[in-house]
Amino acid sequence: MSAIKKVVVVGAGGNLGPFILSSLHSANFTISVLTRPDSNSTYPSYVTSVKTDYSHPSLLDAFRGQDAVISTVGFTGTSFQIQLIDAADQAGVKRFVPSEFGWAKDRPMLPELAARLEPKEKVFEHLLEKCRTSETMSWSAVATGPFLDWCLNIVPTLGFVVPKRTARIYDSGEEPLTCTTGAAIGTAVANILLNADKTANRYLKVCSVKATQNQFLEALEEATDTKWNVTRVSTKDIMQGRTKKLQEKKFQEAFLDLLTVQLFEDGAGRGSIVEPEKSDNELLGVKVEDVKHVINMLVSATEAV
Repeated sequence: MSAIKKVVVVGAGGNLGPFILSSLHSANFTISVLTRPDSNSTYPSYVTSVKTDYSHPSLLDAFRGQDAVISTVGFTGTSFQIQLIDAADQAGVKRFVPSEFGWAKDRPMLPELAARLEPKEKVFEHLLEKCRTSETMSWSAVATGPFLDWCLNIVPTLGFVVPKRTARIYDSGEEPLTCTTGAAIGTAVANILLNADKTANRYLKVCSVKATQNQFLEALEEATDTKWNVTRVSTKDIMQGRTKKLQEKKFQEAFLDLLTVQLFEDGAGRGSIVEPEKSDNELLGVKVEDVKHVINMLVSATEAV
């Protein structure tokens, strides 16, 4: 395969977008992002904004001449990726990276969560079939586990609320968890394209940190020089309470409860997507870091704002 140089990012305004754009820029790719005609989103000067109404003809125009398409669309836009895949293939794109960041397909998953993620599975199956018959396009996907920055600062999926110094420890707090920082995810994506031959048609796995909730708590207390207020919660109680939330149509809360049980139920082994020594970290330029070091950096960056 000839070198990938021109890259378009779809969904660049989301949580991962800034990290991926920065890493692509550092690797000297020519970068474009898709934006709607009425969008007021702003991007760094090294990024070209391409206006599109997301119709098939408009997507074809946007993708022609591009070597790679990276999708970072959120969950609500999952199914739309089928249109992106079709347009990318027709436009002659060489590599499509779907929004598969997060959980690994070969790891155990709660049946209730798997049902919620079925649209992602359909998109991935469509991508595999499209690339199987395509004359030009291959695919790469990367599983990262939870986005550590986002889970600490935006949605407290890991059970920690940094500004309030509060923690919810699930079951024993000893279930191992692998996470990846936004910066490391950006690095991984850039290296997928830099190592296009080695990453073609592969489902890759990376992680920045492997730790338990108790280890995260210790690191957070050390980074903030504060003893946190800790509540201990049973994952069985969470699943029972989820039924009531569904009846009350609190769907977002019920979904977050599923994620919590998926990650932290004692003995389930669902919190880790890959052992660091078996990961694709080396190929994709991702380092496994000490949990205290990473937490200290994230807390310092957050509280400096």
